[in-house]
Amino acid sequence: MLKSTKSNIEIFVASYPRSVGAIIQIGFKTDGNHAVLHQLNELHCMLFSSDGFDEACILDALYNIVSTKISHENNRVGFITCNIHDGFFYINIACGGKPSVINRIISQACSVLCPAKMYPKYKNNCEYFGEKPNKEYFAFIADKLNNSINSKILIVLGGDVVIKDGAEMSAQQKLDIICKKAVDSLNIVDIKDVTKTKPSRELKNIIPFPKFVIAKGLYAIILKKYIESKLNISAGVEIIDDKIICADKIYDKLQGIADENKITSFIAPLSKIKSDLYMDYMVYQALESGAICPHSIITFLSEKQDVEKLGNFILKSLK
Repeated sequence: MLKSTKSNIEIFVASYPRSVGAIIQIGFKTDGNHAVLHQLNELHCMLFSSDGFDEACILDALYNIVSTKISHENNRVGFITCNIHDGFFYINIACGGKPSVINRIISQACSVLCPAKMYPKYKNNCEYFGEKPNKEYFAFIADKLNNSINSKILIVLGGDVVIKDGAEMSAQQKLDIICKKAVDSLNIVDIKDVTKTKPSRELKNIIPFPKFVIAKGLYAIILKKYIESKLNISAGVEIIDDKIICADKIYDKLQGIADENKITSFIAPLSKIKSDLYMDYMVYQALESGAICPHSIITFLSEKQDVEKLGNFILKSLK
């Protein structure tokens, strides 16, 4: 696996050349409310808790400034999405796989990751939910985000990433250049007068947390697809951290599809993928879904994986 580390940025490459284009994932560790972030981006998601409300409002502001920056620079991108998973916030960007394209987009994204400048959009996001913005709370959270960004940014490159050895430069040298430019592009502004205590908040219309099955890591993507395929549904199933949450009527049907033969048949096409490409394929699936954070992807790449392990995971999760 190709990787590069410069200062507070780590880049990992899992190239799957059979995909259409590449996907860049840029993330850092932080709390945040998954449902709030999704609702701000007009995605249906039930709101279970007020925890991480203000964090999500600021993270959405960061996502919007990155999306705007990349879109206005005439980059040819497919999609730009964001999410919170397993203690990480991340942005996924579909683009071309050439080193020059990847270099440009990563450096542009890093150049606007500045929480201190997000107050206007944070204010609008709070008001969208009928909540009052709080400058002290904003400063407290923005300072935490600064610390997280300054500590470590994880970047995963998946799909058809064309970073290869050349006559004048090796693939490693090309990746090191991309990583160094990303570091140089960061423009973090310190927060002044940060409060030491975190104010509390309560949101309206909180509903009980729904039923769920435990499903941690990249295999949760395939489990979600299996549930949707066998129950012939396209909504009502979401990945949140180490859980797949389900509407009650869906959850009650899961025992009926916890069948070893059905699972084996569903994952059989994956057995045809060459073993040296299987993990890269799984990374591409995770990046394309937007549901899995860079930390979980990197953990997956560090462990031995195979299709049999996937089948056992699905069966165990459903029982």
